[in-house]
Amino acid sequence: MDNNIPKSIPSEIKKFNFGALLLNVIWGIRHRVWISLLTFVPVIGWIGMPILLGFKGNEWAWRKNNYISTSQFLKSQRQWAIAGLVIYLSIPLTFFYMLNYSDSVKTVLSILNSNEQVTSYLGDSIHKDTYFGSISRESIYYAPSHVEINSDFKVRGSKRAGIAKLKFRIEDNQIVMDELIIADEKNNIVIEG
Repeated sequence: MDNNIPKSIPSEIKKFNFGALLLNVIWGIRHRVWISLLTFVPVIGWIGMPILLGFKGNEWAWRKNNYISTSQFLKSQRQWAIAGLVIYLSIPLTFFYMLNYSDSVKTVLSILNSNEQVTSYLGDSIHKDTYFGSISRESIYYAPSHVEINSDFKVRGSKRAGIAKLKFRIEDNQIVMDELIIADEKNNIVIEG
C-alpha cells in the first residue's frame, strides 16, 4: 500500500476519542500521531491539544496505522479510553487516601486521642471531620530515621469539633512534639502546647 494515498475514514470511527483526550502524548506516540507532542506547549497545548486529539484522534490514528477492520480499531480505542479513565480516577483516589488514611494521619489522631487536654475539650473518639485539610511529611535527607510532620485539619470528638494543628518529629521511632494547637471552629485557639 502506498503511504502517500490518504486512507478513507469509515463513518463508524468518526466519534470522540476519550483515550486520546486522557492519555494524549502516550496515545499519540503509540499511534504515530506526532502532533500530540504539542501537548507540551504551555497553556495552549495543555488545554487545546487534548481536546483536539479527542475530536480528531480517531481520524489521525486510522490514517497513520494499518488496522484490519474498524471493529479492531474501535476495540483498541475503547481499551485506551478505559486505561485513561482508570489512571485519571486513581489520581484523586490516591490523594484522598493519603490525606485521610495514611500513617501520618493515623499518628496525628493517635496523638490527639491520647492527650488529656485535647480529649477533655473535644471528647473521646477524635477523628477527621472532613476530607480536606493539609498534612505534609518530610524526611530529612541526612537522617532518614527522622521525619517531620505538619498537619492542619478539622477534627471531631464526642463533645465538639475543632481544628487541630500539629507539628512533630519522629526520631528513631519516638514522637517529639514541637507544636500542638487546638482551635475552635472559628479558629480561636483553645489549647496551645
